Amino acid sequence: MTTCLTLNPYRGDVMAEWCQSWATQDGKIHTPVEWDNQTRDKSQGENASGPIQLGADMLDTAIGAATGSVIVFGHGDGAQVASRWLLKYADTSGYSDLKFILTGNPASAATPNGHAPWMSHPTPTSTVGGYPIIDIGRASDGYCRWVPTEQGSMTSGFFNNLSGMLRDHILYDIALESDGAPTSYLSTATVGDAVFYTVD
Repeated sequence: MTTCLTLNPYRGDVMAEWCQSWATQDGKIHTPVEWDNQTRDKSQGENASGPIQLGADMLDTAIGAATGSVIVFGHGDGAQVASRWLLKYADTSGYSDLKFILTGNPASAATPNGHAPWMSHPTPTSTVGGYPIIDIGRASDGYCRWVPTEQGSMTSGFFNNLSGMLRDHILYDIALESDGAPTSYLSTATVGDAVFYTVD
């Protein structure tokens, strides 16, 4: 039995249909974690106290109550909730069959292009629990595949990142394998327990 705990993005209710309804396929028990995704949260770090951190606390309760293997699947701010859980709980939790699938993650630690520059606490790539993380970002999604701007192209680079945030961050109609990896991708890299996929 596999429980798929989903974390909606800010002001969204999309995870049942996200990535071609992956959360509801292959016999997974789809269980939304009803965190406060209606309130914008600008706090950061493992000791933050805003909705994202409270969502991480709710996620911890949901993981503990789930049966069988557990997959946490989140997008955008929902991926940040999972990241906060990894920051606060992963090193002491002791779960045996838990993995994370994160899309459009503003706290992504993808290299060379990763999280948006205002994020000071990227998703951990290694934890004591060794929990596998699949981080999927569209190449043009400035929230999770921020393209550094070079001297002389600051304006165009900034607007490319911004337009990707507005246009591509909300469109992840990509197919995933049963293990959560995308069926096709532009590039991949492994850092610690995390595998980063950049998709078109």
